[in-house]
Amino acid sequence: MDETYVKTFADITLSNRRIVQRGKIGGVKSLSSFPLSSYASSKMESVSKPYFIVLSALCLIGSIFLLLTASNFSLRMFTKVDLFLKIENVAISGLLILLSVLFLLLFVKTLTAKITIESTGGQTISAAVSGKQESIEEFVDSIDEQVFLFLKSMNDNNTRQIASQTEPVVQKFKPTALSEPKPEITVPSSADSKSKQAL
Repeated sequence: MDETYVKTFADITLSNRRIVQRGKIGGVKSLSSFPLSSYASSKMESVSKPYFIVLSALCLIGSIFLLLTASNFSLRMFTKVDLFLKIENVAISGLLILLSVLFLLLFVKTLTAKITIESTGGQTISAAVSGKQESIEEFVDSIDEQVFLFLKSMNDNNTRQIASQTEPVVQKFKPTALSEPKPEITVPSSADSKSKQAL
């Protein structure tokens, strides 16, 4: 079976025969590989920093609170830009809104996911990426599908080899004819031999 590449995720490449990871560890090139026949399991871990969401929410609440508690605040000021800019503490409120957006972006950026692929021999391949949890799930599904196809093709090959044997091994050897009588070997008795010697 010729090797064909199916999918690549981070530095892990999946083919129809094996899983390969190429990368650099401390400036040194590394290569890890194991065949699909020794694939054991895949594991995904996702890590997030929820305190960025809390900080974003606090900044947004603080901005709204400063606007609503301003001494010259009125709903009419939202109709025109020049009136809105005259609201007391509008600059601080704007800064808090910017900080809220910044914390939200930091939360999204720090969302990381890690995939770990294990073989039956205990070898592991792992890669960490940011914000790509769905991609990891798709890659794991692709691995499972390729392992299924690989094992199915191996099973089909074995079935074909068994079917190609026209004659079972047992039938190649002729059975001994147990029903045929064996020729008798007669041993002359001692009395017959003595009479022959006397003659």
